[in-house]
Amino acid sequence: MNVRYRADIDGLRAVAVLPVVLFHAQLGFPGGFVGVDVFFVISGYLITSILLQSAGSDRFSLLDFYERRARRIFPALFAMIFATLLVGAWLMIPSDFEALGRSALATLLFVSNVLFFLEVGYFDVSAHLKPLMHTWSLAVEEQYYLIFPLVLHLVAQRFGRRAVVAALVAAAVISFGLMLATAGTRSAFFLLPARGWELALGALLAACPGLSPRSRRQAEALSLAGAVAVLAAIFALDDQTTFPGLATLLPCLGAAALISAGRGHAPLVSRALATAPFVWVGRLSYSLYLWHWPIIVFGAYGALSDPSLLEKGIAVGLSVLLSALSLKYIETPIRRGRVFSSRRAIFGGASVAFTAIAIVGAFTYVSNGVPGRMPQNVAQLLDWQDAAVDPSLDCDYSDDVRLQAHDICVAGAVGATPSFALVGDSHADAWAPGVFVAAQELGLSGYQIVLGGFRPYGEDLEARTALVVDALRALSVETVFLIGFWSAEATGFIYHSEVVETPRVIAGNDERLFRNLEMFVNDLPGKRFVIFDDNPVGRPLDRFSLARHWFARSGDSREGLERSDVAIYRTVYQPVLERLAAAHDNVRYVPAFVDALCREGSCPRVDPEIGALYRDGNHVSVAAAVSLVPLFRSLLNEALSAPSH
Repeated sequence: MNVRYRADIDGLRAVAVLPVVLFHAQLGFPGGFVGVDVFFVISGYLITSILLQSAGSDRFSLLDFYERRARRIFPALFAMIFATLLVGAWLMIPSDFEALGRSALATLLFVSNVLFFLEVGYFDVSAHLKPLMHTWSLAVEEQYYLIFPLVLHLVAQRFGRRAVVAALVAAAVISFGLMLATAGTRSAFFLLPARGWELALGALLAACPGLSPRSRRQAEALSLAGAVAVLAAIFALDDQTTFPGLATLLPCLGAAALISAGRGHAPLVSRALATAPFVWVGRLSYSLYLWHWPIIVFGAYGALSDPSLLEKGIAVGLSVLLSALSLKYIETPIRRGRVFSSRRAIFGGASVAFTAIAIVGAFTYVSNGVPGRMPQNVAQLLDWQDAAVDPSLDCDYSDDVRLQAHDICVAGAVGATPSFALVGDSHADAWAPGVFVAAQELGLSGYQIVLGGFRPYGEDLEARTALVVDALRALSVETVFLIGFWSAEATGFIYHSEVVETPRVIAGNDERLFRNLEMFVNDLPGKRFVIFDDNPVGRPLDRFSLARHWFARSGDSREGLERSDVAIYRTVYQPVLERLAAAHDNVRYVPAFVDALCREGSCPRVDPEIGALYRDGNHVSVAAAVSLVPLFRSLLNEALSAPSH
């Protein structure tokens, strides 16, 4: 069952794995994630080449196939999962460790792709808290090979090789269609039905030797085109690309072209891939893929800022070192039969390891991440609960149906005719208790129109903005309090993924924010707007980020942001709001939140008199909102006593 060894395919593995590792380490390679697609094509080609040697004959043995897979996949995988659980017990807070236990069980059962499909997107920031996130691709492969060998054998046995090719073409077309129909979704990314065509493409190469170039010149041209396609995918695509989608053709067809061109000929690109450095990395690729992501996750776990260039380099270097050790002392001895030499031994050893890891993973999961590991200060931080809001002052988020019906929530003094409206996103909702306590003390009430992520005329929010405008026109109030996550809108900054020390300012966003707000104001000429600044945001204000920091990196107990860090973002959006107020008589800008929440040089997470000022790194607590009741009361008095606009 031996297939002719091709050094250029090992080299292609290196081209696949290095961009993945460097992309994950944030060391360039914006489309490095396509390396997984290259792996799928390689896998489909090699495994099908092996299977076709015996498929349809009496020599075919599923046990032989699965023994080879067990020797190849299990040893390093089980070692990585077990090591990850041990390090997780040492570093992770309970909620993260519980999730790790759950994902360890899913990885053992090769259904982690389904778990992560249900939990999180590949490019989402929370993926950086999941050390086994990368095992989704192994799950896709093993699900494929659970079914494929037997189906291949039965089709070949009954209908012959041509039927195998026809079945592969049909499966690839159906899977490709599903991928296009669900392009860019989590299901297309994580699940086998929309990924199977990539494995089937490699399988078709194995089943159709005639697809190889017939001359050296054709092989040179095909290999060059394949290399350009793969490199274009690695450097031209990024996390904003609709993926999987049509763009997935670039790495997959590129990999197929390189595999085909190197079959029977030795074009220049194939010879380059067959050189010692590429082959060495290629042979390391499976272990490197397994070990790099947990190292990157744990290396950054609990940090309150992004890793430095040196730290990223150390993570990659440690990944290579650990992978080399894994290859030499775990993978190779078992794959070559020097350890667990018999089939009974390998399956028995795998069963014992599987059971042991499953017990640890299950215990971690059912015990809610073993919270008894936490020291008292971390446990208190995690157990903190925000204050409850008086039901008469608490409104649900608005939705499109209620907006269309002008069914707007009213809060404040019971029975009072609404005299103002609070409009905005989740930041507005966080400040709402303070606004409506102030209204209640004045015997007033107001409307609340709050939608998650809402900014007037923000990206993809034109239709929703029109509903808000229409609702406000229908309300007999003049004063509108407008609160929003201006930091994100003006700079592209979201505290989970970027830290204040490294702002990601997007050119033109400030001008776009001004234009959008001006359109909103112009749509409502009869209203008087009071627009507030944004509250500080950042990981050091988030209790979960702080808990990770305290537990994983004990000794640094800082709570809060430097005021200069907050100013980085405020200096981008504040001129926009000031300019808007200067250009419109019915707009007033009130820069109150940062001044209220920050001291001379810092913006603390906890105030000794008020308590915790933030419920997470993005939203203020109820106590913080209520602490500004005097300000809101004064603003309401001023606004409602002013002459009609």
